[in-house]
Parts: sequence; C-alpha cells; structure tokens
Amino acid sequence: MLVSVLPLLAEGKRVYIITHLSVEENSVNARTLNKILLGTKKKWDSGGYVRIAILKEVAGYTIMEYSGVNEHRFIEHWKRLVFTGKGSLPKICESEEELIQYVNETPGSIGLVTLKPSPKVKEITIDKN
Repeated sequence: MLVSVLPLLAEGKRVYIITHLSVEENSVNARTLNKILLGTKKKWDSGGYVRIAILKEVAGYTIMEYSGVNEHRFIEHWKRLVFTGKGSLPKICESEEELIQYVNETPGSIGLVTLKPSPKVKEITIDKN
C-alpha cells in the first residue's frame, strides 16, 4: 500500500512530512516514502543517512497508512532489521513537539506530524509520480 491521496490526512488532520534542514530533497514520491519508513532506503539521494522519527500516540495509524503495514508488523520488521544488523529502530517520540525537536537536531531525519512545521525544520511534499 502506498500513499496516493494528497494532501496526506491522519484522522481528519493534515499530515506534514518534515525533515532536517540539511536534507536537500524538497519532495519524495510515495514509493520512496514507503521505502524510507520500512528502512530499505537508508540514504537520501543527496547523501547522508535517513533517521526516522515516529509518534508513539499515532504510530499505528500513521505507519499503516504510509508504510502499508500495521504497527505490530512495523515494529517486528524493524526489530528484525536491528537483530540482523541492517538497521536501527526509529526514534519513537511522545509528542509532536519532541518529534519536531528531534528532527531539528538530527541531520538526515524525517518525521510525520500534524502540527504546521516551524522554520526549524523543512516540509517536503509527496510527488504524484
């Protein structure tokens, strides 16, 4: 399952894709976002490692909607990656403010929030292609 509806919505709220200011990409396509969330895309096209941050409180809905797997399968998938040495667990944040702060402070990071992004982070969009 890939993202196909723009703008992104979560429980009736718009979802913003935010990245650290160092990320050069201004947009990603749905397939790339899927690969990022599932850890199969580990580096940005412009260089640098991808660091994922998710919200604990809406992780299930967000993950299912944008990665194509439910929360349980998502966590199990990442545990497998960690166990086999192929990845590190995403940062799980307690609040949107914490997620925004993490993205602001962590080069290469990406997260999904419903708060309008501040100038401390960069909003990117999903290409229709």
